[in-house]
Amino acid sequence: MNEWSFETKENDSGLTLVRGTTGNTAAAVPDTIDGLPVTEIGRHAFSEGNEALEVLTLPATVKRLGDYAFFGCRNLRELRMSDSIEFWGGGVFTNCRDLCRLDLTMTGPRFGAALSAFAQELSGELEICVHYTDEREALIVLPEYVEFSEERNNNQNVFFNYEIQGAGYTYHHCFEKRQLNFRIYDKLWDDLLRRAYDPGAALRLALARLRRPVDLSDAASDKYSSFIKKRAGEAILALTAAPDAGGLAFVLDLVAPAPGAPVPPELPQAVAAALALAREQRKTEATALLLQFNNQYLSAKDRSFDL
Repeated sequence: MNEWSFETKENDSGLTLVRGTTGNTAAAVPDTIDGLPVTEIGRHAFSEGNEALEVLTLPATVKRLGDYAFFGCRNLRELRMSDSIEFWGGGVFTNCRDLCRLDLTMTGPRFGAALSAFAQELSGELEICVHYTDEREALIVLPEYVEFSEERNNNQNVFFNYEIQGAGYTYHHCFEKRQLNFRIYDKLWDDLLRRAYDPGAALRLALARLRRPVDLSDAASDKYSSFIKKRAGEAILALTAAPDAGGLAFVLDLVAPAPGAPVPPELPQAVAAALALAREQRKTEATALLLQFNNQYLSAKDRSFDL
Protein backbone atom coordinates (compact mmCIF):
# COMPACT_ATOMS: atom_id res chain seq x y z
CA MET A 1 0.00 0.00 0.00
CA ASN A 2 1.41 3.38 -1.08
CA GLU A 3 0.31 5.69 1.76
CA TRP A 4 1.68 9.23 1.75
CA SER A 5 1.06 12.51 3.49
CA PHE A 6 2.03 15.36 1.15
CA GLU A 7 2.50 19.10 1.40
CA THR A 8 2.91 20.78 -1.99
CA LYS A 9 3.06 24.17 -3.67
CA GLU A 10 2.71 25.18 -7.29
CA ASN A 11 5.69 26.15 -9.43
CA ASP A 12 6.03 27.25 -13.06
CA SER A 13 5.88 23.69 -14.41
CA GLY A 14 3.69 21.87 -11.90
CA LEU A 15 4.11 21.06 -8.22
CA THR A 16 6.97 21.16 -5.75
CA LEU A 17 6.80 18.46 -3.11
CA VAL A 18 7.55 20.49 0.02
CA ARG A 19 7.08 17.64 2.46
CA GLY A 20 6.35 13.96 2.05
CA THR A 21 6.03 11.33 4.76
CA THR A 22 5.18 7.64 4.72
CA GLY A 23 5.33 4.80 7.19
CA ASN A 24 5.88 2.22 4.45
CA THR A 25 9.15 0.44 3.75
CA ALA A 26 8.61 0.80 -0.03
CA ALA A 27 6.78 3.72 -1.62
CA ALA A 28 6.44 5.57 -4.93
CA VAL A 29 5.87 9.29 -5.32
CA PRO A 30 2.96 9.76 -7.77
CA ASP A 31 3.62 11.59 -11.03
CA THR A 32 0.59 13.84 -10.48
CA ILE A 33 -1.22 15.21 -7.43
CA ASP A 34 -4.63 16.83 -7.93
CA GLY A 35 -4.06 16.78 -11.67
CA LEU A 36 -0.71 18.61 -11.63
CA PRO A 37 2.65 16.94 -12.37
CA VAL A 38 5.19 16.61 -9.54
CA THR A 39 8.25 18.30 -11.08
CA GLU A 40 10.38 19.16 -8.05
CA ILE A 41 11.38 17.60 -4.73
CA GLY A 42 11.93 20.50 -2.34
CA ARG A 43 14.64 21.16 0.22
CA HIS A 44 14.48 18.66 3.13
CA ALA A 45 11.31 17.20 1.58
CA PHE A 46 11.82 13.72 3.05
CA SER A 47 13.91 14.68 6.07
CA GLU A 48 11.26 13.86 8.69
CA GLY A 49 8.84 10.99 9.23
CA ASN A 50 10.38 8.49 6.81
CA GLU A 51 12.43 6.38 9.18
CA ALA A 52 10.87 3.14 7.85
CA LEU A 53 11.44 3.94 4.17
CA GLU A 54 13.85 1.53 2.43
CA VAL A 55 12.92 1.68 -1.26
CA LEU A 56 11.73 4.88 -2.94
CA THR A 57 10.53 5.38 -6.53
CA LEU A 58 10.48 8.85 -8.09
CA PRO A 59 8.41 9.60 -11.22
CA ALA A 60 9.92 10.69 -14.54
CA THR A 61 8.12 14.03 -14.16
CA VAL A 62 10.62 15.15 -11.49
CA LYS A 63 13.21 17.57 -12.92
CA ARG A 64 14.74 19.05 -9.77
CA LEU A 65 15.99 17.72 -6.44
CA GLY A 66 16.42 20.29 -3.69
CA ASP A 67 19.23 20.57 -1.16
CA TYR A 68 19.24 17.80 1.48
CA ALA A 69 16.08 16.32 -0.05
CA PHE A 70 16.64 12.90 1.59
CA PHE A 71 18.40 14.05 4.73
CA GLY A 72 17.31 11.84 7.63
CA CYS A 73 16.25 8.83 5.51
CA ARG A 74 18.62 6.64 7.49
CA ASN A 75 17.17 3.32 6.30
CA LEU A 76 16.83 4.21 2.62
CA ARG A 77 18.81 1.60 0.65
CA GLU A 78 17.43 1.78 -2.90
CA LEU A 79 16.34 4.64 -5.14
CA ARG A 80 14.41 4.04 -8.36
CA MET A 81 14.18 6.90 -10.80
CA SER A 82 14.55 8.01 -14.41
CA ASP A 83 17.35 10.05 -15.90
CA SER A 84 15.14 13.13 -16.02
CA ILE A 85 16.74 15.18 -13.22
CA GLU A 86 18.08 18.48 -14.61
CA PHE A 87 19.06 20.09 -11.29
CA TRP A 88 20.67 18.22 -8.40
CA GLY A 89 20.97 20.15 -5.14
CA GLY A 90 23.70 19.94 -2.54
CA GLY A 91 23.89 17.23 0.12
CA VAL A 92 20.88 15.39 -1.34
CA PHE A 93 21.79 12.11 0.40
CA THR A 94 23.40 13.46 3.56
CA ASN A 95 23.12 10.89 6.35
CA CYS A 96 21.74 8.20 3.99
CA ARG A 97 24.33 5.68 5.16
CA ASP A 98 22.44 2.59 3.95
CA LEU A 99 21.78 3.86 0.42
CA CYS A 100 23.60 1.42 -1.86
CA ARG A 101 21.52 0.85 -4.98
CA LEU A 102 20.24 2.99 -7.86
CA ASP A 103 17.82 1.68 -10.46
CA LEU A 104 18.00 4.20 -13.30
CA THR A 105 15.76 4.31 -16.38
CA MET A 106 17.25 6.30 -19.24
CA THR A 107 15.07 8.86 -21.00
CA GLY A 108 17.43 9.38 -23.96
CA PRO A 109 20.66 8.06 -25.52
CA ARG A 110 22.96 10.07 -23.23
CA PHE A 111 23.22 10.24 -19.47
CA GLY A 112 21.92 13.30 -17.66
CA ALA A 113 23.06 14.57 -14.28
CA ALA A 114 21.46 11.85 -12.17
CA LEU A 115 23.99 9.01 -12.43
CA SER A 116 27.13 11.08 -11.91
CA ALA A 117 25.54 13.09 -9.08
CA PHE A 118 24.41 9.91 -7.31
CA ALA A 119 27.82 8.24 -7.67
CA GLN A 120 29.87 11.27 -6.63
CA GLU A 121 27.82 12.13 -3.57
CA LEU A 122 28.06 8.69 -1.93
CA SER A 123 31.28 6.96 -0.89
CA GLY A 124 29.98 3.49 0.02
CA GLU A 125 29.80 0.53 -2.35
CA LEU A 126 27.07 1.18 -4.90
CA GLU A 127 25.22 -1.10 -7.28
CA ILE A 128 23.73 0.74 -10.25
CA CYS A 129 21.36 -0.83 -12.76
CA VAL A 130 20.79 1.18 -15.94
CA HIS A 131 17.81 0.52 -18.24
CA TYR A 132 18.40 1.90 -21.74
CA THR A 133 15.75 3.06 -24.18
CA ASP A 134 16.70 0.18 -26.53
CA GLU A 135 15.95 -2.34 -23.72
CA ARG A 136 19.61 -3.07 -22.91
CA GLU A 137 20.56 -3.26 -19.25
CA ALA A 138 23.90 -2.46 -17.65
CA LEU A 139 24.89 -3.35 -14.10
CA ILE A 140 27.91 -1.73 -12.50
CA VAL A 141 29.43 -1.81 -9.03
CA LEU A 142 31.34 1.15 -7.60
CA PRO A 143 33.60 -0.01 -4.75
CA GLU A 144 33.70 1.80 -1.43
CA TYR A 145 36.23 4.47 -0.49
CA VAL A 146 36.83 6.37 2.74
CA GLU A 147 37.45 10.09 3.24
CA PHE A 148 38.81 11.42 6.49
CA SER A 149 40.68 14.41 7.89
CA GLU A 150 43.12 14.41 10.78
CA GLU A 151 43.90 17.44 12.92
CA ARG A 152 47.62 18.07 13.40
CA ASN A 153 49.63 20.61 15.37
CA ASN A 154 52.95 22.02 14.21
CA ASN A 155 54.65 24.84 16.16
CA GLN A 156 51.31 25.98 17.54
CA ASN A 157 49.76 25.97 14.07
CA VAL A 158 46.74 23.75 13.55
CA PHE A 159 46.10 22.17 10.16
CA PHE A 160 44.08 19.29 8.81
CA ASN A 161 45.48 16.42 6.80
CA TYR A 162 42.85 15.19 4.33
CA GLU A 163 43.14 11.68 2.93
CA ILE A 164 41.21 9.34 0.68
CA GLN A 165 41.63 5.62 1.10
CA GLY A 166 40.49 3.00 -1.39
CA ALA A 167 40.44 2.58 -5.16
CA GLY A 168 36.70 3.20 -5.08
CA TYR A 169 37.19 6.96 -5.35
CA THR A 170 38.20 6.74 -9.01
CA TYR A 171 35.21 4.52 -9.79
CA HIS A 172 32.80 7.00 -8.20
CA HIS A 173 34.29 9.76 -10.34
CA CYS A 174 34.87 8.02 -13.70
CA PHE A 175 32.66 10.44 -15.63
CA GLU A 176 33.48 12.74 -18.54
CA LYS A 177 31.11 15.69 -18.69
CA ARG A 178 28.65 13.65 -16.60
CA GLN A 179 28.82 10.76 -19.07
CA LEU A 180 29.67 7.26 -17.87
CA ASN A 181 32.32 5.82 -20.16
CA PHE A 182 32.53 2.04 -19.88
CA ARG A 183 35.98 2.00 -21.47
CA ILE A 184 37.29 4.27 -18.69
CA TYR A 185 35.39 2.27 -16.08
CA ASP A 186 36.92 -1.03 -17.23
CA LYS A 187 40.44 0.47 -17.39
CA LEU A 188 40.26 1.09 -13.63
CA TRP A 189 40.32 -2.67 -12.99
CA ASP A 190 44.10 -3.04 -13.17
CA ASP A 191 44.58 -0.19 -10.70
CA LEU A 192 42.04 -1.75 -8.34
CA LEU A 193 43.99 -5.02 -8.25
CA ARG A 194 47.26 -3.21 -7.54
CA ARG A 195 45.80 -1.66 -4.40
CA ALA A 196 44.59 -3.13 -1.13
CA TYR A 197 41.09 -4.08 -2.24
CA ASP A 198 38.06 -5.96 -0.96
CA PRO A 199 37.96 -9.31 -2.85
CA GLY A 200 34.20 -9.57 -2.30
CA ALA A 201 33.59 -6.17 -3.89
CA ALA A 202 35.91 -7.05 -6.78
CA LEU A 203 33.97 -10.28 -7.37
CA ARG A 204 30.67 -8.40 -7.40
CA LEU A 205 32.10 -5.84 -9.83
CA ALA A 206 33.49 -8.43 -12.24
CA LEU A 207 30.35 -10.56 -12.13
CA ALA A 208 28.09 -7.56 -12.74
CA ARG A 209 30.00 -6.51 -15.85
CA LEU A 210 30.07 -10.03 -17.28
CA ARG A 211 26.39 -10.74 -16.71
CA ARG A 212 25.20 -7.48 -18.29
CA PRO A 213 28.07 -6.62 -20.64
CA VAL A 214 27.07 -3.30 -22.19
CA ASP A 215 30.04 -1.96 -24.21
CA LEU A 216 32.34 -4.61 -22.70
CA SER A 217 35.47 -5.28 -24.76
CA ASP A 218 36.90 -8.77 -25.20
CA ALA A 219 40.05 -7.76 -23.33
CA ALA A 220 38.10 -6.48 -20.32
CA SER A 221 35.86 -9.55 -20.38
CA ASP A 222 38.92 -11.81 -20.26
CA LYS A 223 40.30 -9.97 -17.23
CA TYR A 224 37.05 -10.17 -15.30
CA SER A 225 36.60 -13.86 -16.20
CA SER A 226 40.16 -14.70 -15.15
CA PHE A 227 39.64 -13.05 -11.76
CA ILE A 228 36.43 -14.97 -11.08
CA LYS A 229 38.02 -18.26 -12.10
CA LYS A 230 40.89 -17.68 -9.68
CA ARG A 231 38.38 -17.07 -6.88
CA ALA A 232 35.78 -19.58 -7.98
CA GLY A 233 35.28 -21.00 -4.51
CA GLU A 234 34.57 -17.60 -2.96
CA ALA A 235 32.20 -16.70 -5.79
CA ILE A 236 30.23 -19.95 -5.50
CA LEU A 237 29.82 -19.62 -1.73
CA ALA A 238 28.90 -15.93 -1.92
CA LEU A 239 26.23 -16.48 -4.58
CA THR A 240 24.78 -19.44 -2.73
CA ALA A 241 24.50 -17.34 0.42
CA ALA A 242 23.13 -14.26 -1.39
CA PRO A 243 20.92 -15.97 -2.69
CA ASP A 244 21.40 -15.40 -6.42
CA ALA A 245 20.58 -18.54 -8.39
CA GLY A 246 21.07 -16.74 -11.70
CA GLY A 247 24.52 -15.56 -10.66
CA LEU A 248 25.39 -18.99 -9.31
CA ALA A 249 24.43 -20.64 -12.60
CA PHE A 250 26.53 -18.08 -14.49
CA VAL A 251 29.62 -18.68 -12.34
CA LEU A 252 29.30 -22.46 -12.41
CA ASP A 253 29.19 -22.33 -16.21
CA LEU A 254 32.19 -19.96 -16.26
CA VAL A 255 34.42 -22.07 -13.99
CA ALA A 256 33.42 -25.50 -15.32
CA PRO A 257 36.62 -27.43 -16.17
CA ALA A 258 37.20 -28.06 -19.85
CA PRO A 259 37.16 -31.72 -20.96
CA GLY A 260 40.38 -33.37 -19.84
CA ALA A 261 41.51 -30.33 -17.84
CA PRO A 262 42.52 -30.78 -14.19
CA VAL A 263 40.04 -29.74 -11.54
CA PRO A 264 41.32 -26.90 -9.31
CA PRO A 265 41.85 -28.44 -5.85
CA GLU A 266 39.73 -25.85 -4.06
CA LEU A 267 36.70 -26.35 -6.31
CA PRO A 268 35.35 -29.62 -4.82
CA GLN A 269 35.64 -28.24 -1.29
CA ALA A 270 33.87 -25.03 -2.27
CA VAL A 271 31.03 -26.87 -3.99
CA ALA A 272 30.65 -29.21 -1.00
CA ALA A 273 30.48 -26.25 1.39
CA ALA A 274 27.99 -24.46 -0.87
CA LEU A 275 25.85 -27.59 -1.09
CA ALA A 276 25.80 -27.88 2.69
CA LEU A 277 24.77 -24.23 2.98
CA ALA A 278 22.08 -24.54 0.30
CA ARG A 279 20.60 -27.63 1.93
CA GLU A 280 20.69 -26.04 5.39
CA GLN A 281 18.85 -22.96 4.11
CA ARG A 282 16.54 -25.06 1.90
CA LYS A 283 17.53 -23.31 -1.31
CA THR A 284 16.20 -25.85 -3.77
CA GLU A 285 17.33 -24.16 -6.99
CA ALA A 286 20.86 -23.59 -5.73
CA THR A 287 21.05 -27.17 -4.47
CA ALA A 288 19.99 -28.50 -7.86
CA LEU A 289 22.58 -26.37 -9.68
CA LEU A 290 25.38 -27.45 -7.36
CA LEU A 291 24.39 -31.11 -7.54
CA GLN A 292 24.39 -31.01 -11.33
CA PHE A 293 27.81 -29.35 -11.38
CA ASN A 294 29.18 -31.78 -8.81
CA ASN A 295 27.96 -34.84 -10.73
CA GLN A 296 29.07 -33.55 -14.12
CA TYR A 297 32.50 -32.11 -13.40
CA LEU A 298 33.83 -33.27 -10.04
CA SER A 299 35.07 -36.73 -9.15
CA ALA A 300 33.33 -36.71 -5.79
CA LYS A 301 33.16 -40.05 -4.05
CA ASP A 302 30.15 -39.03 -1.99
CA ARG A 303 27.20 -38.20 -4.17
CA SER A 304 24.58 -38.74 -1.51
CA PHE A 305 23.32 -35.14 -1.56
CA ASP A 306 19.64 -34.71 -2.19
CA LEU A 307 17.17 -31.88 -2.64
